[in-house]
Amino acid sequence: MFGIVTSALRSDRGALLSAMLLCLAVAGAAGSGCRGKPESRLIGAILPLTGAEALYGDSIRKGADLALIEKNELLRNSGTRYILVFRNSRGNAADGEAAYESLNKLGIHVLLGPAISEVAQQVARLVNRDHGLMLTPAATAPNLTKGRGFVFRNAPSDVYEAVAMAVYCQKNELKRIAVLASDSSYGQGLREELVSKALELGIAIAADVRFPAGTSDFSELLDTITAAKPLAIYVPAYYHEIAAILRHAKAKGITAQFLVPASFVVRGVIAASGADAEGVIVAQPDYDPASPAEPLHSFVTAYRKRYGEDPDVFAALSYDAVNMLVATMEISGDRPDEVAQGLRVMKRFPGVMGETQFDDAGDVIKVPKLKRVVNGHLEQI
Repeated sequence: MFGIVTSALRSDRGALLSAMLLCLAVAGAAGSGCRGKPESRLIGAILPLTGAEALYGDSIRKGADLALIEKNELLRNSGTRYILVFRNSRGNAADGEAAYESLNKLGIHVLLGPAISEVAQQVARLVNRDHGLMLTPAATAPNLTKGRGFVFRNAPSDVYEAVAMAVYCQKNELKRIAVLASDSSYGQGLREELVSKALELGIAIAADVRFPAGTSDFSELLDTITAAKPLAIYVPAYYHEIAAILRHAKAKGITAQFLVPASFVVRGVIAASGADAEGVIVAQPDYDPASPAEPLHSFVTAYRKRYGEDPDVFAALSYDAVNMLVATMEISGDRPDEVAQGLRVMKRFPGVMGETQFDDAGDVIKVPKLKRVVNGHLEQI
């Protein structure tokens, strides 16, 4: 185990047990006690490892683990080990805050995640207050990084995705659209940006409907939507909610074009949705695991060998995020302010998601691509 704190640390059994296990993990790298030789550099990770959004956490964890396994193999004779310390947010802000405080007590101030926008918003406030550092590979709420010099993300903001979707509707004469949005921070962030851009482009909003977390029967909501006769239906929500909506829509024979965000492309969901997802248009960061380009091809090969499955876009984003953190820590130092400065000046980092750099706000400079589900696979539009 090259510096990876596994499931024992991902369960929240109390600070004392966590500290003991962490000491043992460091001791395993150090050779004796917790004396810190060879040097162990710790990165915290706050992810939804259980709960409705656990698929995101699983993919992000695997991508992060693989990045450090590879890095620590390269460093095996150097006296340095990187260790990921996972905490479970369960996809809600309260548990995310508790996870942050748990890591903070261990002196871990450089963080991967959180993945869910609501959790990331809460943790971002704490990180900025304490002058820690967080880099999220998944949270996309538009205002996440605003005014927070210690908060970064390598997943594009909702703003970029909403613009891409609205422009697609304009170009394809989908001049009357409906929105069926989760009332989560993620869903509402996407909804607000899409509605704003659509109206700017002269696209009518035929219906604007929201639903609370835990909704499982979307029949009546879809009846309300279809009564407005939209040409397209945009569904900013999490993967399990989108899958349920598409299932109900298929049963009702709804023919409007469905548009969905990157949250739907987490591992296995499109395949599991089968015919329900056929023809759906998805916006996601540019990513194709079948590409022969390097370093993407080597990453996909290593991921398949280790986990027996293809990496989804969240695994790829996580892999890049960890590699960026490590590269910055090696060059600039491992204090949060040093890492933040290193990320700000980093130019064209050569990751599996292509070249990456951040703007002044800490947002990645990338435009999502639109793809269509055809026979259970994503094809470029």
